[in-house]
Amino acid sequence: MTRTSINHAKHILKNYSFGNITVSIDEYLNNADKWGVRGKGLPVIASILRRIRTEGADDDRLNNIRLNDSSVYRQLQNCDTVGVVNLECSGIQELLRAMQPDCFEDIEALCTIFRPTPLTDGSADLLIARKQGTEPIIFIHPKLKPILKDTYGVIIYREQLTGIAEKLADFNYSDSEKLLRVLYGDNPKELPDSQQRFILGCKRNGIPEETAQAIFAQMESASRHCFTHPLATGQALTAYLCAWLKVNYPEEFKATWDAEKPAWDERNPIVKRSSGKVNISKFLSLVLRHRPSVVGLKLDEAGWVLIAELIEKGSKAGVKLTTDKISQVVATSDKQRFAISEDGLRIRANQGHSLPVDLDLKLVVPPELLYHGTASHNLVAIRQQGIIKGNRQYVHLSRDIETAEAVGKRYGKPAILSVQADRMHQAGFSFYLSANGVWLTDHVPKEYILIHKKPKIE
Repeated sequence: MTRTSINHAKHILKNYSFGNITVSIDEYLNNADKWGVRGKGLPVIASILRRIRTEGADDDRLNNIRLNDSSVYRQLQNCDTVGVVNLECSGIQELLRAMQPDCFEDIEALCTIFRPTPLTDGSADLLIARKQGTEPIIFIHPKLKPILKDTYGVIIYREQLTGIAEKLADFNYSDSEKLLRVLYGDNPKELPDSQQRFILGCKRNGIPEETAQAIFAQMESASRHCFTHPLATGQALTAYLCAWLKVNYPEEFKATWDAEKPAWDERNPIVKRSSGKVNISKFLSLVLRHRPSVVGLKLDEAGWVLIAELIEKGSKAGVKLTTDKISQVVATSDKQRFAISEDGLRIRANQGHSLPVDLDLKLVVPPELLYHGTASHNLVAIRQQGIIKGNRQYVHLSRDIETAEAVGKRYGKPAILSVQADRMHQAGFSFYLSANGVWLTDHVPKEYILIHKKPKIE
């Protein structure tokens, strides 16, 4: 456990033992509300503790719980989390299996990214890929490393946003909080002025303007999914203590689980609009492209799933679907993201999978130029390694600039890249065309890329 996480834990845990990195379970329960720790974890842990103490437990052990217990992390890596609050449902078990957490910061990150926006905007997949070493950990500027190293270079906490503004652009507390409100969309008209001020502050500290622009674009994109770090620490601590009790007092844990199982509901990420209504299109993207296990679905080899099963599983997860609703989303999707089989019984996503599926794509000769829309903060990495597919099956390319720009806007300030597809094809690269008109290839090396358009300071 690093000093960064300890400092954030201190906001919640006043009686935290920094020297031994231990926590008192009694202090946790007695002061949880004051520290901001809430939810079903409190009564669950209290119930287990009562049962343990009726058997004559060692209080000294319970009040000196180490947060670096390797046996706890082995349990989490094996996804043995039934009954472990915040980590018990099938969806987050999938993330545990992929991430293989081995420190407290990883549990904090898991509690943060297991939400609709991180699961669908690519940030969850990126963080896990960097943790596992399948993606390089990139810091746009060395001054970002102390702020982002615990999350592998991915911004997931609001405190990271304010920390970047304060450390790189010399914002004071008031200025950084104001910037945070602007990034969250409270004062959109102030965004250009805030961006200009941030870039000027960075330049005074020796950071090149283009790098400062890329950092601000990364902050703007990340603000859509950022979570409060102390709250993540509270959720992670609840999960860790529950897991620790399961490892060290398995009989008492199981007895409590058997007695109170109905109260330990699964936590599933339901993709909602601000109004609270389920966004069916985003829900379909989540379960048909990335994480079907979140609702207990399993896609076949070609990515198809029975519509009747989708409706049943969705209903159990709180998403009320009907055949008519699904058909309407498929018919009205501007990108034609989904397809229904000819017999009307099955549905699948046309492309964009992070899961291995066989879409039976045919090789196609590409036009001279194709376009790729991305966020401007990705330009530094693209110049180094080209356009990579990440956790998706293919790199996605567009036939026209307008479509590419619309794609880029989904991730922040858009940057439009021209890809010399004909040259790539002549050099032996393969291209495919999805059913909804998206061009696909395995990788675009940097020598075939031209920056067609990048954002300017307004």
